[in-house]
Amino acid sequence: MARATALYAAGFYDKVSQNANDPRFSLDDFDFSTDQLQQYSHSITNMLKKCKLDNGVCGPQHFEVVRTKYGICYQLQIPMKPLVQLELILDPEENEYILPNDGFIGFFILLNYSSIDRGDFFIGTGFHNIVRLSVVVPSNGISCDHTGRSQLRVDSITQTVKSALYQSLLPRGLTNTVVDSDRIYIS
Repeated sequence: MARATALYAAGFYDKVSQNANDPRFSLDDFDFSTDQLQQYSHSITNMLKKCKLDNGVCGPQHFEVVRTKYGICYQLQIPMKPLVQLELILDPEENEYILPNDGFIGFFILLNYSSIDRGDFFIGTGFHNIVRLSVVVPSNGISCDHTGRSQLRVDSITQTVKSALYQSLLPRGLTNTVVDSDRIYIS
């Protein structure tokens, strides 16, 4: 709980809770450096329990730290090809949240800062999530955004409650975080 104590000591929690209901709210409005925000944020090293991209293994070193209006996020570059499979097992570290938190424990997924409808979504804890994405090819034939990267579109999201059997089938090294893990398939 050292992170929670640091949040209170810095006055960060008070500032955020006072402004969180304002639709114009952004963490960029506060005078916190990226290093300070990282100190109070979840660590990809602690959250990431498994990462598999197609047939290769990926780890925390493959994620880039990005500061957004939501705070510190972790970005993974995914190759743009007709079929890509990404499997993640993530621990939302529910024990690190300070109550009240309005029940928002989980992961907010952004697709390349997409401005396309359904370009972002929330994945809560306690579910097995399957997300199907596709590459967007606009009518003008140019399939990239202002940064030169292709855009992704969410085609479907399926959530089912994880069963005890599913949880017991996870690799042994993950048994201490089974309840807190979410699994996402992207293809």
